[in-house]
Amino acid sequence: MLFKLIKLITADEAKEKLRLTDHEYNLLKYYQGNKRSKDINEVCVELAMSKQRLAKTKRSLEHKLNKL
Repeated sequence: MLFKLIKLITADEAKEKLRLTDHEYNLLKYYQGNKRSKDINEVCVELAMSKQRLAKTKRSLEHKLNKL
């Protein structure tokens, strides 16, 4: 069901309306163009992993900036 919704909205609309990061936007474009329908759980896991990496990068950057 949700995968059908992914197909109904364009990546550009989603980026604007959902405030997607560039990584999420690129991932959504990949899934929209992918011939093999991925399970929505796979999509969610990959998005969560990307968010986790971004959070780690942000914390690392904040830590380095605080040392200045």
